[in-house]
Amino acid sequence: MRKITLSPRLKSVEKLSGDSKSIIDVGTDHGFLPIFIAQKNPETEIFASDIRQEPLNSAKKNAVAYCVFDKIKFFCCDGLDFEGAETAETIVLSGMGGE
Repeated sequence: MRKITLSPRLKSVEKLSGDSKSIIDVGTDHGFLPIFIAQKNPETEIFASDIRQEPLNSAKKNAVAYCVFDKIKFFCCDGLDFEGAETAETIVLSGMGGE
């Protein structure tokens, strides 16, 4: 399996998330953080959400390319507005807002 490499910023975010049993990446964009976590800790329950379908599709495509699509639950929604969000131990909100 091809391993994903994180940017220094995302590496820092990943370290802060610890070894959570469940994590949500809000505004996932490309999905690199959930992909990394899925490769590192396959037993972790991982959610990825984005308010726009296009970035979410990009994250799904990347998850397929890195062979972890089945380990991540994807939601096109506003933040935590999906069933199951309340079960997460860790919520990541990073890099949202663009310019």
